[in-house]
Amino acid sequence: KAKENPKIELLKIQNCKNVFIQSVEAILHEANITFTDRDITIQPEDKITNENNTEKENKNAIIEYGGLYIDCIPWADIYIENKKIETTPLSKKIELQIGPYELKLINPDFPEYSKYIIIKKNETLNISVNLENLISYIIIKIYPWGKVYIDGNYIGDTPFSDKIKLLTGKHRIVIQNPEYEDYIHEVTLKENETFVLEHRFE
Repeated sequence: KAKENPKIELLKIQNCKNVFIQSVEAILHEANITFTDRDITIQPEDKITNENNTEKENKNAIIEYGGLYIDCIPWADIYIENKKIETTPLSKKIELQIGPYELKLINPDFPEYSKYIIIKKNETLNISVNLENLISYIIIKIYPWGKVYIDGNYIGDTPFSDKIKLLTGKHRIVIQNPEYEDYIHEVTLKENETFVLEHRFE
């Protein structure tokens, strides 16, 4: 019988080896075993579990919360990030995700109170505000008349029948009359102070 070419025999042997390796790899893959022609390594079961758990944790991240309690006199609507949340007096604390927020307390009879707060994990931030103690008053008398702007906000046209409530601190007052140049006055108001501003356009 004629012998086959040695190169052909070698090629058949190599093909058989490749088929065998592929078959074994398929079987061992089911058992989480990585097979190469040099060695065999078994992937630890706990590593697989940890990787799967990490993926689940990333998908289901834990949301952490803290609390906010506000005591406001006489009362105020509570706004968090410009969204109304509650109205004082509160019966319980407000639960919020941890992080920074802009807090506003709004009562139509008082200037707006605003403050930046930070909610921390498992802690309750307590804020106490007496709006009566945070305001001052200003009386504006303008001749012959004028449009009044305070801190860029239009207040109205003079004459005013009552005092204007403002938060204590620095304020910029602009009085406009189309017949004259604008009159600008800056004032720093103290707690419960009543400031009188008079100006005559000439």
